[in-house]
Amino acid sequence: MPANAPIAASEDRPPFPYGWLVVVEGPGTGAWFPLFRGRSDIGGADGQTVRLGFGDGAVASQSHATLTYDEDQHTFRLDGEGQLRVNGADHRAGMTLRDGDVFTLGGTSLRLVALCSQNFHWSEHIAAE
Repeated sequence: MPANAPIAASEDRPPFPYGWLVVVEGPGTGAWFPLFRGRSDIGGADGQTVRLGFGDGAVASQSHATLTYDEDQHTFRLDGEGQLRVNGADHRAGMTLRDGDVFTLGGTSLRLVALCSQNFHWSEHIAAE
């Protein structure tokens, strides 16, 4: 197989990461969470893609926020049911986040570390399934 040939996605390999969220302030500082294709639910309860179960009572248990990777635009979109701030300003519904942006839920701040963007996306490297 040539070195630059697309890699086949399969069930016996882990999913491809699209980025990470890192807790940079508040309970759980230093914890990190991988982001995968599609929607990631962010909340304090079991079953959330990003489970912030560190004792911040201001974080809703179910879907305080959602972060969705848009494969057509190669961007991350933040939506939320609870109070959110992005880079210190009030959140607007459907706001696009960029690599390095920090958003805050209650007393917990998370930084987006984006692997996928306009400059890199897995669709160029993964063989069609």
